[in-house]
Amino acid sequence: MRTSRCSRPIVASFLLAGALAGCSGSGESGPLPLPEPQSLEAGITRIATRLSSAEFLGRDEGTPGGIAARAYLLEEWKACGIEPLVDGGYEQPILTGKGANILGRIRGTDPSLADRHVLVSAHYDHLGEDCDDGPYCPGAYDNAAAVGIVIQVACGLAANPPARSVIVAHWDAEEPPTVRTDKMGSNFYAANPLIPLSSLDASIVLDLTGTGMWPGYGGHFVMGSETSPQLTALVASATVPDGLTIFRGSLHTIEEQSFGHHPWSDYDAFRNAGVPVLFLSDGQTKVYHLATDTIDKVDMAKAGREASYLAGLVRTLAEAEVTPVFAPADDYLHDARTVTAILEDALLEGGGVSLLGLQPESIASLQGDSVKLAATLARLEGGATATADDIAIIRIAVQRVMCLASQLPDFLCQAL
Repeated sequence: MRTSRCSRPIVASFLLAGALAGCSGSGESGPLPLPEPQSLEAGITRIATRLSSAEFLGRDEGTPGGIAARAYLLEEWKACGIEPLVDGGYEQPILTGKGANILGRIRGTDPSLADRHVLVSAHYDHLGEDCDDGPYCPGAYDNAAAVGIVIQVACGLAANPPARSVIVAHWDAEEPPTVRTDKMGSNFYAANPLIPLSSLDASIVLDLTGTGMWPGYGGHFVMGSETSPQLTALVASATVPDGLTIFRGSLHTIEEQSFGHHPWSDYDAFRNAGVPVLFLSDGQTKVYHLATDTIDKVDMAKAGREASYLAGLVRTLAEAEVTPVFAPADDYLHDARTVTAILEDALLEGGGVSLLGLQPESIASLQGDSVKLAATLARLEGGATATADDIAIIRIAVQRVMCLASQLPDFLCQAL
């Protein structure tokens, strides 16, 4: 279900938003004002353009390009005052593999909360020169744009720190073949934390942000809030910039697939450690893991809106008097409503089915999913408990849309 947009005005800069954020501790209610999206676009564009350029040759972990990319990102961090997380420096070598994570901190201003942390992160590695359709994979959408978004938000926080401390991280080794292994940067960190994981109140992960599943699509997926009732309430009430549509959904809808459990990104390590998580993504596209994932495929206006939205989430969490508690809970009714809205967007005239150029068989599969989903939604809205079949219908519907938006052939998506 789309969240309702707050009627409060969007302020001109993140610095002003930070200055006004103190109202959350003064007894006033309502969501925080957001930085203006346009004020964030130039920085995101500059960082993502350079990070996805031939200078770093796809940023594969342990390669000269990956090492040089890490050095560049640390220049950006130092320029806006992000401190090392620990005294030993910014880098954490991944001893189970190669490459290194980089971790910094913005110290909180409230002595009673400064030892509590909100973690915001995006992996910076990509596939390097292991690219079938070109000399290297630029990885502009995966994941240079998300890195740019995180840095812009972090620099705003560093200019006006919140009550809690904020950890900023860029993970290495998120891509194959190290993904979902002990060589993955986030997994290594969770097994070897530089500060106790018990000090983390929430972990926010960005992966594949700054575009849409089809051209011009404004949907932005926020998953994982079901890991904490406090996060559920935060996402439900968060201010959303004009032009961005938030779809709050549960991680199980994209993870539990016909071939088994399939975590998608760096959030998994923290969820497994009992930390409340949010996973922000726009989903796969036709250039996923290809040499055509270039900077011109990123919608910088949307990236600016997503950065503005993220800024509000992080600052609200970092200023909150209530600490999020890890207490996962299913809400299949909400998931059914969310997936119904996504499917409606895909099937609209001029929507996904048109812009993706889908085959008639694929369109028929989506229409069939829509009919089944409508019946499931009606049952759940009538008070029924979700059955295994209901849950499978919800999952298959959203996974088919994701699949058809990706570079995978239509016949595989039809077989779901």
